[in-house]
Amino acid sequence: MRENSSIKYKIPPLESFTGLEVLSCNGQKSFSRHIHDGYVLWLNSSGGEDFSVNKQKATLQPGNIGIIEPGIVHENSSCDSLSRHLRSFYFSEDFLSGVFSRLEKKNMQLRTTVIENKDLWKNFIYLHNSILFQNDILKMEENILFCFSQLFNLNDPYDDKFQSQHWNDRRINTILEYFHENTDRQISLKELEELVGCSSFHIIRLFKNHTGLTAHAYLTQIRLEKAKQLLNEGKSILDTALSTGFSDQSHLTRNFITRYGLSPGEYLLKKR
Repeated sequence: MRENSSIKYKIPPLESFTGLEVLSCNGQKSFSRHIHDGYVLWLNSSGGEDFSVNKQKATLQPGNIGIIEPGIVHENSSCDSLSRHLRSFYFSEDFLSGVFSRLEKKNMQLRTTVIENKDLWKNFIYLHNSILFQNDILKMEENILFCFSQLFNLNDPYDDKFQSQHWNDRRINTILEYFHENTDRQISLKELEELVGCSSFHIIRLFKNHTGLTAHAYLTQIRLEKAKQLLNEGKSILDTALSTGFSDQSHLTRNFITRYGLSPGEYLLKKR
């Protein structure tokens, strides 16, 4: 039975700020261990959010903002499904570069953290609403620059306990690059053995220790992120499934519902 949740995705119609998507989620949907290809900035306008990242567990309360770096395994669920309103911004490196350019700032790295700043929290809620409920492009662009300018001007907002452990093992990085380049086909452990020059058992143990997921689970996450991208570009659900290594449309749909809380068809309807 489908979980009792209301989930909406939307991509703002902004030619000058591509690579941005927002999520609005009410109810009891839990997001089990997963990754994103880009950054996540997320908050709750009501209700708290239990989450885990880098083996650290915490609760994101109203008034706080969380940031997750690309590729970092994390999970989250509502503290109280009756009052929950989870709001997320998903954005790419290209989106950030566009913001930096318009703010006339040098690029800076966002790190995994929780920021306690109620004024900034209120401003991102306002931005989230402006993207969800109206199409005034000038107003959205102004709000984007205002909120991200505030974020970048914070003095060292980072909390060390949430810092990501960057993968400095060449073998892991090589496998991840290989996964991204081969989402459209099946991959075997033998291929990975030949790719990085170590045994299957060592690859399994090394990958889980470094990323928090098995190699197969991580590859599935990459495929789902790629599938979402292809759907946004107008590709059919069947073609998307076959282009991202799923055996058929049903296989993609089952995994898509588990990951995002709605089917590919529902996603295409609700993101508008």
